[in-house]
Amino acid sequence: MVSGDVVSSAHLAAFGAASAPGVTGGPGCGRCGSVGAVMTPVRQVVSKQFTAYSRWLDPGADTLCETCVWLYRNRSLRSDIHLVRQSGPTLDVLTERQLAQLLSAPLPHDTAVIVPSRMGRKHIFADARWGHIAVDDAQIPWTARDVGALAAVMRLRQAGFSERHLLDPAPDYTVLRRLPSTQWQTVFEDWRTIDVWRTAPPWWTVALRSATTSS
Repeated sequence: MVSGDVVSSAHLAAFGAASAPGVTGGPGCGRCGSVGAVMTPVRQVVSKQFTAYSRWLDPGADTLCETCVWLYRNRSLRSDIHLVRQSGPTLDVLTERQLAQLLSAPLPHDTAVIVPSRMGRKHIFADARWGHIAVDDAQIPWTARDVGALAAVMRLRQAGFSERHLLDPAPDYTVLRRLPSTQWQTVFEDWRTIDVWRTAPPWWTVALRSATTSS
């Protein structure tokens, strides 16, 4: 456990106390390097198919600390949307609607959000950083520009455009013609607003997950 990082703060929020320290000079945790009173063999925690060793502090280590064991064994951390705040600290599971509400403003520097893919196969929580949203293989900031683009996605979803439609370079006419003509200009403007996200998979993942509630 590394004091103050997202994972250790989440663990502290979940259990109300930090893991007990171990004997100085004892075997360190492969992921974070800390030495705890209870250390668990790596092979009892992660499978042979695990591939994220390159992001560990010591990929060749044989043990993991209590915090990192919790990180890798807790299925919810791999499948649910989470919000971690330094103040407290706090750890919350979010619905898609709550995620959309949170991202209606820029992300504060003391906050981390973890948005797993719907398959929930990767341990992206391990890579979470303050002031960023963790998605598959990326950690992205969330700025005022992103807030505006997400609002455009939400409006388009509410207007009846599907996730597949939003990937197209122009609005689908079969959907467009069902809308009042007075709304068309807004649709075209929103379509242009999200152009940049169509080639930015991490932002696109977050946008579509947030807009699920608008479909």
